[in-house]
Amino acid sequence: MLCGLCLLSACDAANPTLGPFIVTPAASIESSMPSVTVVAESPTSTPAPPITAITKAPDGRYLFIEIWYDASGSGNLPRLMIDFPTYAFDSAKGTLSATQYSRGRPIALRPGDWGLLGTGSRRIGSAGSGSGSGLERLTSLPFSTNMTLATGQASDSGEATQKAVVKFVGASSDGKVEALIDGERVVLAPGVRWQRKVSVALLTASHDGRYELTSSVTNYGWLEQAKIQSNP
Repeated sequence: MLCGLCLLSACDAANPTLGPFIVTPAASIESSMPSVTVVAESPTSTPAPPITAITKAPDGRYLFIEIWYDASGSGNLPRLMIDFPTYAFDSAKGTLSATQYSRGRPIALRPGDWGLLGTGSRRIGSAGSGSGSGLERLTSLPFSTNMTLATGQASDSGEATQKAVVKFVGASSDGKVEALIDGERVVLAPGVRWQRKVSVALLTASHDGRYELTSSVTNYGWLEQAKIQSNP
């Protein structure tokens, strides 16, 4: 586990693809949560310079951001199943499309919208299987939402999680996004991912294993609206 705030040249190799979504390697900002059963407080990091925010999305473009929770594990753990992914994103091509699980709901932006927020989770290995996702319109900036974080505890029911506030403060013309993630101020350039990793051991009369849990926020910057495939 890496402690402190740092920029990496590539995402964690264990998380290159989220469910059916093709995700090319991105730079990463790892928050300073140590790999221990009980999560400790993150030390204060040096904030990035503020961005020069614009007042509306560029013509023909939309901002795309993803918030994901990934759970994997080894040994004997409670296996949880989730479904279904309602969208697919190919970051190499910049295409966003609805899947067969979208129930016919098209991907649609309205005039004045800033972009789209994709949220989802995935479980693999001993932690379970499946993935689920959805899209939400970024109707304004600032925009506040929630994300799932691991608490560093687990039981025979699975790992314990909590909700944290994510606030997207603004975006610049070159696609940088200023955000407050669980109280931590970060600036994400296009292709940069903030992530928090927690490793949790579970040892009870029924289970003996270890969870590897990752929460992430990825900014893909300004994408072409013409590459949105509204219907599956």
